[in-house]
Amino acid sequence: MENKDALTGTLVRLPDGQPVRIETVHSDGYASVRRIEGERTGMIAVCATDKLEPIVASLDR
Repeated sequence: MENKDALTGTLVRLPDGQPVRIETVHSDGYASVRRIEGERTGMIAVCATDKLEPIVASLDR
C-alpha cells in the first residue's frame, strides 16, 4: 500500500460508489474522506482504506 502522505488528496469511491477525496489516512488503517458529489457534498466520512476503490480516468475517447 502507498504511504499515507501519497494517498492524501486521492480521489476514490466508497463501497457504496460515492466519490470522495481522501483528507487524512490514520495509522489504524482508516481514512477520513470528504464527499465530492450529491446531497452530502462536503461532508466527512470514515472508511477502511482497503475498502476504498480508486477512481481511474478513462483514456479512451
